Amino acid sequence: MGMEKSSRDYEEVLGVIGRFGRYQRIYIAIAYPLAITQAMIFLCNAILTDGMPEHYCNADETTKFAITEICNRTGTNISDCFMDACERGNYSLEQYISRYECAVPLSNQSITNTTSKCNGIPSIKCSSWEYYGSVFDSTVTMEFDLVCDSAWKYQLASLSLMGGLLFGSLIFGKVSDRFGRKPSFLLASVVLVISEFTSTFLQSYAFYCALQLVTGAAFVGVATVGFISVMENVSVKHRVIFAQMSQITFSLSSILLALFGFLIQDWRIVGRATSIIAVPFVIAFIIFIFESPRWLYANGNVRGGDEIVKKIAKWNSTQEKLQEFLQRHDMTLLESAETKADDLPGRKLTASIRDIFVHKTLLKFTCILLYNWFVSTCVFYGLSFSAGLLGGNVFMNIFFTGLVEIPGYVLSAILMPTWGRRPVCTLMHILSAVSLICMTFASDSYWLSLVLFLAGKLGVSGAFSSIYLYTTELYPTPLRGIGVGLCSGVSRTGGLTAIAIIMLRSISPTLPYAIFGVLAFLAAMLVCCLPETKVDGFPDTIAECKALDEQRKIHVPSFC
Repeated sequence: MGMEKSSRDYEEVLGVIGRFGRYQRIYIAIAYPLAITQAMIFLCNAILTDGMPEHYCNADETTKFAITEICNRTGTNISDCFMDACERGNYSLEQYISRYECAVPLSNQSITNTTSKCNGIPSIKCSSWEYYGSVFDSTVTMEFDLVCDSAWKYQLASLSLMGGLLFGSLIFGKVSDRFGRKPSFLLASVVLVISEFTSTFLQSYAFYCALQLVTGAAFVGVATVGFISVMENVSVKHRVIFAQMSQITFSLSSILLALFGFLIQDWRIVGRATSIIAVPFVIAFIIFIFESPRWLYANGNVRGGDEIVKKIAKWNSTQEKLQEFLQRHDMTLLESAETKADDLPGRKLTASIRDIFVHKTLLKFTCILLYNWFVSTCVFYGLSFSAGLLGGNVFMNIFFTGLVEIPGYVLSAILMPTWGRRPVCTLMHILSAVSLICMTFASDSYWLSLVLFLAGKLGVSGAFSSIYLYTTELYPTPLRGIGVGLCSGVSRTGGLTAIAIIMLRSISPTLPYAIFGVLAFLAAMLVCCLPETKVDGFPDTIAECKALDEQRKIHVPSFC
């Protein structure tokens, strides 16, 4: 159990150099605004660039005059010629072809080369459209004419973005464990800004979708690696509050994006603005933020860890305290770190995802965490996609969708330091499960359904934030990035599953909520099989993980 001692020593050193000194305050002042701008970049692609606006066929003045004359002669309603309903309630003359088979004639085309199926009016399919009725001045649908025959392309960008999230989750966790937290985070940040800024100038939808894949991968990289880095740079005392602050940045980005969208209403300009705003924070991160000392020590880079700790002590004006501490304990940072490195069977060059599946304790942790991440993502996005219950303006929907998450994060932050991670995660899942299951019996009352809906969103938001922190505290340091990345990657299938579940509304409007509720209840029960990490979390070795699991006070079924 030598590793247990060295871990406590690191916390002691952190206390000496300053648990929340000048360096930590600068860290927060840079990292959290950067996280907000990065989330805005992602949400801009996920929300403001979507939408299927109403539209009608665009034609030159000569063609419009010809249509008017022919429709007048045949007794056809002129308004139908220019603004007929298209599939999914949008407007296009192309649908007029299929319904009335009367559309735009070519002024320079003979009758023999066109169809004549509506009172003798020749017609061809539309090639360009006019858009109206949208709160946005410009969306991806408008820019690339993703309507009528091209309507099937509409979801390709969203699928590319979600695919990027899955790809990035699996890649950046491994990269951060192998090459470090800071270089991995900076790589993802730079790629995110460049891909988003570049995508706003593209005129090809295929290239735009390709960059959406890159943007999604980069965003999940900054989210995953950034969260791990924050957790490794703060003490146990401050870990809960900073974990919840990390989650709140996503909610704040939704609120700010609603304001940006309302004021600008052009997806290209919003994308460029959020990208440019992020640049100063990325530069500040490069200059002022150091590599994680915990990661350096855990991977045997003793000299690098010593240098970073001394720099932090200098920023916090605690150099003398650090020196006194080392002399009083008759030890050096070198000895402490070497103890860590010698006690760790898998170092930087050997730690891999295989280690997670060959050790029984880590395998159990991973299976339970994977299901919890899947359910949290599925329910979270499922309720977000069902936000039509709120009604009203689209910007207000974005605003309230973000706002309702904050109480869940705050409640988790208040309860976790005293109750612990496991009971809070369980409680939040149960709150979400009960609320959503009860919605199946409240379909006749709009306001009751709305209250239960918001309670379910609050519960899953709190569960999501607690399971995020819980995961980082269960995996050992050399495997932390891989473990969190794996959970985050698998969880992305939950977003796709949520779409499929919502489609079951055609059977019963309340059936999706019942399914979400059952999934959340099972997740709550499985959490009971995990050990509490409030005091002894953040292990540095697999041996510490096993010892942590043996201390579990709740012994349910034997497989736990």
